Amino acid sequence: MLRGRRKAKGLTQAGLGTMIPLSQAMIAGIELGKEVPSAEFGQLLDDAVCGDGELAAMWHHVRKGLHTQATYPVWSHAYLAAEAEATRIQHFANIVPGVT
Repeated sequence: MLRGRRKAKGLTQAGLGTMIPLSQAMIAGIELGKEVPSAEFGQLLDDAVCGDGELAAMWHHVRKGLHTQATYPVWSHAYLAAEAEATRIQHFANIVPGVT
């Protein structure tokens, strides 16, 4: 749905990404269904492609469903809720030296 609206507006993924701002990779992920934008970015995307509220409403239902799916363990629901509201996610790794 996003891809069709984006193309109808004559926008590339990178061009749409600069309007929001989101990376081209994130726009591609959203179009492929691999990424789900936050409610704020969903509304911005909807506005940018003249989605008439349809896209924002769709993402609202998808995000709501993320927290109730049985595929996620109960202990992860708080993380999923925090992730839904995040504007940036950083990953850190600890390096623990081992005995060789």
